[in-house]
Amino acid sequence: MLKSVKPKESDFMKFTKKMNGQAENVFHLPQAPRPPELLGLSLREFERCMNTPFSANNEFFELDLSDTSALAQTPLIQQATGLLGRLSRSDGLALTPKKNLKQAVVRELYNEFYKNEFFPSTPNSEDDVPDLTRIRSLLEIDGYVRTQKNRLVLTAKGKKCVSDVSDTKKYPLMISNLYKGLTNRLFNQWNWYFGTRLLAGSLMDEQIIEASRIFCIYILHKQGSKWRNKNALAQTFRNAFVEGEIKDPLDAIFDPFIGGYSFLFLGKIAKFLGWVESRNDEELFSQNQEFRSTKLFKASVKWKLSPQN
Repeated sequence: MLKSVKPKESDFMKFTKKMNGQAENVFHLPQAPRPPELLGLSLREFERCMNTPFSANNEFFELDLSDTSALAQTPLIQQATGLLGRLSRSDGLALTPKKNLKQAVVRELYNEFYKNEFFPSTPNSEDDVPDLTRIRSLLEIDGYVRTQKNRLVLTAKGKKCVSDVSDTKKYPLMISNLYKGLTNRLFNQWNWYFGTRLLAGSLMDEQIIEASRIFCIYILHKQGSKWRNKNALAQTFRNAFVEGEIKDPLDAIFDPFIGGYSFLFLGKIAKFLGWVESRNDEELFSQNQEFRSTKLFKASVKWKLSPQN
């Protein structure tokens, strides 16, 4: 479920060359990204997008995390503080032999945070709620929780975080640091495909959507301020790599570029961070689902680029 994303300078060109060699079996890819489809980025800027790990302050943007009231309402912070709070009310949580949270706790957290997610059903184990495993893992990677004698417990860092919730002076900085740290782990060390079968047998192994994380955010910045169909936004992402438009709804779901951007980035990452809101999403894999960026995204992601258009 976890990985370390440390792209090298040549990673993008390796991807392009490898995919060109598979073009007869997959898609026709040009020898280089398609400049008209890069939303004003130069080829050099685009390649740097593909080689830049996420950080709160990088060459493309800086995160302004001063609006802690808005940050506190994001699913990321709600889920994180919910689990930390649950741990603080007891001497940790007992785990199963597989090191999962036990069923009663899983169902309690599911009803509070996850029951409106895709594939809603009463879970029998933590394996049935991959988004719970995601927040637990992010907290563990960032040093807030750990496993001790078959129990999930707070670390000293986790205990301080919980205590700062009730301290009006320390609370804003705690929220900002929690959001910043977990977001960094989400982009650089979490496997976005965990808990999904999306794109199985396609380009999943290339992890193109994860490698393009800065470009994904840039598309949302350039085209996401108003309500837009998820596939229209995703087609912009696809156009940078591949010629041709995906029109069939079923093909769109399993296309690694369309499905990767709409389902993984918009639905599982940006929404988790409070960067987008959605509508028309009552039906599973609804092709009418629309997204737009939130006030939090517009206010917190401060761009340094001056694109050509």
